[in-house]
Amino acid sequence: MMKDKESLVEEIFVLTLALKKAKDDLEHEQVRLAGCGVAALGYSASNGKDLKPGDYGYSASYGDVLRLRDSYERISLIVEQLIVTETRNNCSVEESLTHKHIIERVAGRLIAWLRAQPSAPSIAKKDYTDRLIEEVHDP
Repeated sequence: MMKDKESLVEEIFVLTLALKKAKDDLEHEQVRLAGCGVAALGYSASNGKDLKPGDYGYSASYGDVLRLRDSYERISLIVEQLIVTETRNNCSVEESLTHKHIIERVAGRLIAWLRAQPSAPSIAKKDYTDRLIEEVHDP
């Protein structure tokens, strides 16, 4: 049975609205995904603290990335401080990374620090750090 013109126009209208919503949803997800990438690379303004749950570009994953980036930056600073301490300022951080004995000492101190953290996941306290020790000693 052939649909009349009015029902076809109505169906086209409904499908057009659905297509627009799908495009808007896709654009929203693309913005949220781009935000995760920006945050992961450390390029977000004010470390992403200006974006809150409910904001257009915010997602739970964005919040997770911000927390991981913050942890990464804190650990990077600790590693750099450990390297400076171990080298006693005799060489640059980059240069010191070519010395296996310095890497071993820094890794050992970092592992001890990780294991002492009450909020560290259990993998950071034992399994992961044991594997890191093996990799440092046998690259």
